[in-house]
Amino acid sequence: FDLWTSPNRLAIMAVFAHFIDKFGNQQSRLLALRRQLGIHSGENLAETLFEIVQLWDIRGQVGTVISDNVTTNDTCLSYFYRQLDPSIRPADIKARRMRCYGHVLNLVARAFLFGKDAESFELESDINGMRGLQEQDLRHWRSKGPIGKLHNIVKFIRSSPQRSEYFKRIAHEQEDEGYHLCEESTAELEVILNNETRWNSTYMMIERALRKQTDIRAYIFALEGEKDEEKRIPADDILSNEDWRVL
Repeated sequence: FDLWTSPNRLAIMAVFAHFIDKFGNQQSRLLALRRQLGIHSGENLAETLFEIVQLWDIRGQVGTVISDNVTTNDTCLSYFYRQLDPSIRPADIKARRMRCYGHVLNLVARAFLFGKDAESFELESDINGMRGLQEQDLRHWRSKGPIGKLHNIVKFIRSSPQRSEYFKRIAHEQEDEGYHLCEESTAELEVILNNETRWNSTYMMIERALRKQTDIRAYIFALEGEKDEEKRIPADDILSNEDWRVL
């Protein structure tokens, strides 16, 4: 199970079941997308999870539970398993609690990319955005090195339809002049902005930027003739050859 916030700011619990059917085939089914009311305490989450298990009448078929690696989920599953079996031992609860590898990997990758306190870094960026502190946010991301510079460049390109269209025009010009040596056209590919500090979206941003490196360099060069500084990529955000190698 996992918690998710919907676009209209509702807390939703998603519960999946993974099982072997009578033919010996592995199956996965979505059991519920249930609105999570109240505080997200372990006990409250356990109540919602238990209600879903009761609804599907699978109390006796629950083996292990996979969830994010947070202490709230430890508490949740302690309550949940005791509702299923009041006599269960703490050691058995621990053995049947599987920590989501994807979540662990995300924490490790985020720490590697953005430092130990990635949440504080993300919060400060959000606050800068809400207060309209554009220069401060640029410096904030720039402090993270090549990844932060790339974030600022991509954000600049995607900040308006006109900038995105101009970037695409530059890409087509580069392709027409034969600077691309790949078989497949990349001119129509957009640059991808990472979703704050989510490691996989940062990976996708970097991967796409490397494919569009020639276009990005040409775009930055084309803007250098602009008299208005706001229409140019800030000099502090321009990626050096060494920055590209790091990426």
